[in-house]
Amino acid sequence: MQLAEYCGISTVYISEIETGKKFPTIGVIEKLAVILKVEPYLLFKSQSKTDLAKPGEVKNQLPYYINKQLQKELKIYIKKQVNQSTSQILAEITDIVSKY
Repeated sequence: MQLAEYCGISTVYISEIETGKKFPTIGVIEKLAVILKVEPYLLFKSQSKTDLAKPGEVKNQLPYYINKQLQKELKIYIKKQVNQSTSQILAEITDIVSKY
């Protein structure tokens, strides 16, 4: 209840995140990490010692459904950023060209 209160979200939403019914937004992940004083990726890391990667080995620690949802949200976020950048670049080019 305190975590939900500190983050400004409902206890039901926290419960749904914990049970895998919902995936938190990037903003909520950041809030949780700040409140818990951990790096955001640690919120998804397996706690089992047997699941840990060996030195030099990369291991996917995210459950499949979380990994897919995170990929989807990151693609949307990156596409939005690229589109904004592209629009800004086109506007700047138009301004430059219009001078000549």
